[in-house]
Amino acid sequence: MNFVYPYFLFALAAIAIPIIIHLFNFRRYKTVHFTNVKFIEQIKQKTKKQSRLKELIILILRILAVASIVIAFAQPYIPIEDNVARHEASTLVSVYIDNSFSMQAKSKAGSLLEEAKKLAGELAMAYRQSDVFHLLTNDFDRKNQRLVSRDEFIEALDEISYSPAVRELSEVLSRQEDFLLDGDAENKVIFMVSDFQASIVKFDGYRADTNNRIFLLPVLAEQLNNIYIDSCWFGNPIHQVHQQSKLFIRIKNASAVDYEKIPVKLSINGTQKALASFDIAAWETSNVIIPFTHHEPGVKLGILEISDYPVTYDDVFYFSYAVQDLIPIMDIYDKLPNPFLYSFYNFDSAFLYTSIAEGNLNYHELQNYNLIFLDELPQISTGMTQELLQFVDKGGSLAVIPSTEIDLDSYRSFARRFNACTFGQLDTAASRVSYLNSGHSLFQDVFEDYPEQNQGRNIDLPVVMMHYPLKYPIPSLTEKLLSLGNGQDFLNVLSLGKGKLYLFASPVNPLFSNLPRHAIFVPILYKMALHSQPVFPDYYTIGSSNDRIEVRDQGLPGEQVYKVIKSGSEHVFIPEHRNLSDGVEIIMHDHIRDAGHYMLSEGERQIAMMAFNYDRRESDLSLLGEDAIRDQLSAAGIDNISIFSSVGKPVSQTIQELNQGVRLWKLFIIFVLIFLAAETILLRLLK
Repeated sequence: MNFVYPYFLFALAAIAIPIIIHLFNFRRYKTVHFTNVKFIEQIKQKTKKQSRLKELIILILRILAVASIVIAFAQPYIPIEDNVARHEASTLVSVYIDNSFSMQAKSKAGSLLEEAKKLAGELAMAYRQSDVFHLLTNDFDRKNQRLVSRDEFIEALDEISYSPAVRELSEVLSRQEDFLLDGDAENKVIFMVSDFQASIVKFDGYRADTNNRIFLLPVLAEQLNNIYIDSCWFGNPIHQVHQQSKLFIRIKNASAVDYEKIPVKLSINGTQKALASFDIAAWETSNVIIPFTHHEPGVKLGILEISDYPVTYDDVFYFSYAVQDLIPIMDIYDKLPNPFLYSFYNFDSAFLYTSIAEGNLNYHELQNYNLIFLDELPQISTGMTQELLQFVDKGGSLAVIPSTEIDLDSYRSFARRFNACTFGQLDTAASRVSYLNSGHSLFQDVFEDYPEQNQGRNIDLPVVMMHYPLKYPIPSLTEKLLSLGNGQDFLNVLSLGKGKLYLFASPVNPLFSNLPRHAIFVPILYKMALHSQPVFPDYYTIGSSNDRIEVRDQGLPGEQVYKVIKSGSEHVFIPEHRNLSDGVEIIMHDHIRDAGHYMLSEGERQIAMMAFNYDRRESDLSLLGEDAIRDQLSAAGIDNISIFSSVGKPVSQTIQELNQGVRLWKLFIIFVLIFLAAETILLRLLK
């Protein structure tokens, strides 16, 4: 047992007062003469013994009463922990309130966030008016980087609202401890009020400051049921007018309840496009496929919606994408454009085909095209190589078709700059394509049933009469698309920067192969053009690391600025930007707080549309129990964190017990009353 004010124990010397009173105020016995005292001698002796016993008991009761009063003023307590606070010193209290979306779940007192704010207010009232407080939420706001009084702290609690930010427990603890380092209070204590989801309770890399006492205050929901839209994606990232797209929707059930016939609605540009339904078992994932067709080109803003309660932030999912109208393609030829390329691209309304002689080429126009063919050029100059290298690095696709009269030295120099395969001497031995890489995106959806086990030996593939052997550099990231029977490549692709480089092993000429008239030639040309389009993410996640977004733009003229505008809202901000060689990098700096569609613009010019969604880590409401949390703390070697429990008693009492131990002064006041009452009874009843 310890004492808050141990110096009061010197007052125990006051027990000498009843002792002195009893020593100097014993009753004086008067002598009475009788003719015969033999009869009363025995009665007299017995009464004297009883009187001495009564006086001794009264003395003990008075000593105990005085001692109890003194001990009560010294405020005794039984410490619960070894590092209890110094009661006479000031205290700095840092309180973290989890205001993430998972706190929308309902408890007996309302939402978990409301219960958390109530608990924080009660624990603040358990401290003295002179103590100072620090309030922290998931937002890590600058306004919370200061000390406030108890009354200011309680007022600040009312301003807390839900936040899209998701913080791991170790990150929050580090922020609180860094703040406490600057405080000059002798007592420092940290409280964390949260539902303690399994996704955030992580202590990897956390190093505890043993000078701080840390208490976890869990708030528990009555129900932990939640279904939510986790993500979505297209089967083909490239979208064409009048072509069907398949949207895949991943929905998760984070509960122990099975759901049936739950509707999911798809809207495009404010118009409902489709409605589907799904069944999902407990703790399972369901993929819903919605096919639909685009009838007009342009930017598309998509919204997916389901209905769920009480956690609703993850019932809406935003995405955006573009439907290309015309794909610009350039054919750079020597004498005449390739008739097979011309016949395919020039008469297809999906492509904007341009053929130009090498001598008339303007290098500045290369960036206006998605796909460029080097159409049987005898040689490739150093200047053209440099320009094409920049074109591919910025996201363009380049296809090289060798000439019938090739300058091997210039082609080899070109290949070295790209770290691509080099062309060897012409091989006139006839061969056949024996391998087709059906797993590559270039051949997806081309075959209904491709015989993978025998590598396509039972299907008709092109015959090659002559070709230039392609020799791999070491190392190489080149991927085979078509291979001959001798293992040499007939067509391959190299990903370079943001673009692609395709290499054909022979001219597109019937004298070299039957590829120009083969059925596989059309999907190859079509997919090359289709995959040359720039692909941007369909959506971004608020608060994640991808707050830097690259867009294709030439930069800002003069003193113009970029603006980001939320669709259907007046929310506008000016982001930071940085010019890149192939565009502009937009840096958001956590300015986006609400899910939805956002437009990047410069003046009246629309540059890009972006979709942002809330982080889905909060959607799984699975909580860690006290034993699981203790196991993690033990594994991390952390021993100064305690799990707070106020079941069956007021929060203020529990806080006082945690800070000051079990207070016993009231018990000693009761002892005083008992001892005085016993003395009174003894004096009145035993006369």
